Amino acid sequence: MATCRIECWKKNHFFAEYNSKLLESTNYITRRQAVKLLGDILLDRSNSVVMTRYVSSRDNLRILMNLLRVWSQARVFRLKLFMFSSCLLLIKTSPRDIVSILVANKSKLLRLFADFKTEKGSLSQFLETAVDAAKRAGEIIRRGFYQTKNVEHKGQVDLVTETDKACEDLIFNHLQQHYPEHKLIGEETTAACGTMELTDSPTWIVDPLDGTTNFVHGFPFVCVSIGLTIGKVPAVGVVYNPILDELFTAIRGKGAFLNGKPIKVSSQTELVKSLLATEVGTKRDKSTVDATTNRINGLLFEVRSLRMSGSCALNLCGIACGRLDLFYELGFGGPWDVAGGALIVEEAGGLVYDPSGKDFDIISQRVAASNPHLKDAFVKVLGQSV
Repeated sequence: MATCRIECWKKNHFFAEYNSKLLESTNYITRRQAVKLLGDILLDRSNSVVMTRYVSSRDNLRILMNLLRVWSQARVFRLKLFMFSSCLLLIKTSPRDIVSILVANKSKLLRLFADFKTEKGSLSQFLETAVDAAKRAGEIIRRGFYQTKNVEHKGQVDLVTETDKACEDLIFNHLQQHYPEHKLIGEETTAACGTMELTDSPTWIVDPLDGTTNFVHGFPFVCVSIGLTIGKVPAVGVVYNPILDELFTAIRGKGAFLNGKPIKVSSQTELVKSLLATEVGTKRDKSTVDATTNRINGLLFEVRSLRMSGSCALNLCGIACGRLDLFYELGFGGPWDVAGGALIVEEAGGLVYDPSGKDFDIISQRVAASNPHLKDAFVKVLGQSV
């Protein structure tokens, strides 16, 4: 216990000195470099507890808010990224007096983050680029949809076509041309290389053709999914179904849209009146199939009906526009399945979370989504079956 108190005192003393001597220095360059170093330290996932303690202090938050006001027009991406992550954390974990500070500054913060600048663009520009890439890839999908497909197997029932590969190449080339400093993660590239690393750097996460089995069978629930994460937090989301010509888009803090019109999640409050979507995945070993079917059997007693569209991204968009009330999936391919759709759900007023009820982790291959009214009841029934 004594050791713990000493360590806490050391951290508090360190940050008090850091604030007074560096963050509140009269030297502009010192303040800029101090913010960069502070962001590098606290945005590291291993320091999440320290970050929570730091940003939960009224004094520390006051200093950061003042810095944001002074530098609101400057290219201080690291500070904005740090504050962006801090606000998300504070809303979830902080006492009411700290949250009240954020609420009091809500309009200023939203304006600031809506124009979240990096060295070569804003979120609005990123969205425009992603939409352009998705529509170009959509043209390839639309042409191939009505033609004979050359199909390869990644697993027993997990398929890939020439169209998947062509779309990923097109999207990657388009994004790299506009933002060569950004990182890229794609389903087909990861499948070929077997490696994937999500860092704090701006990272485009791409599923060039979500719903490949649907595509092969001529079932029109297929889409391009593109998500941009900054500091591992989804910031831009695009999901485009070129067969139905439905374009879902979102920018963090600016709402969600379907073909340019605002969308909202459903207002349903009862599980028994809810439409549930899920998927059975691509694994066909007996234990996985038994667990999947048993889970579905249990849930069918709790909801009105069940749908399987064959596309995780489109299921999330179904939640976002109110066509679906509940969605969960376990063991899907990777972050490319959820990077675009998860943000679209959140910006439509919905919630995205782990099926256990814990916070959503974009790389965990576990996702659930619903409107806020249904979350607790949904998590409870999932807990009885997952």
